[in-house]
Amino acid sequence: KFLTVVEGDFEGVKFWTEINGKKANMALGDAMLNSASFPFKCKKPYTGGNIIFVKMSDIESEEFLVAYKSEGIGNYFHVKGDRVEKIEPTEYEELLSKMPEFRVKSFSEEQMDMMGAFFG
Repeated sequence: KFLTVVEGDFEGVKFWTEINGKKANMALGDAMLNSASFPFKCKKPYTGGNIIFVKMSDIESEEFLVAYKSEGIGNYFHVKGDRVEKIEPTEYEELLSKMPEFRVKSFSEEQMDMMGAFFG
């Protein structure tokens, strides 16, 4: 199982993913280095972005919220354990303050040092 994170533009209209109310790239931090990430581009003008797949086994939080948003619209989900439930925007807003910190396994200090040596 994977948490799918997307961000980009569709015909010039921006779309993005939020985790517990924060843009996903901020919520994931350096854990994104441990995830599969792919740029995509479509034939339509001004359409493309990035998609990131995060292994659910790498997510340390038992409960979190995910929102796939664009200007004025969104799809909202409450993840708890192995269950995923689609929720209403009002419920999403109510639950935000009740969510524990979102945590993903990231690289250890040793791994980061090795990467620093590799990338110079």
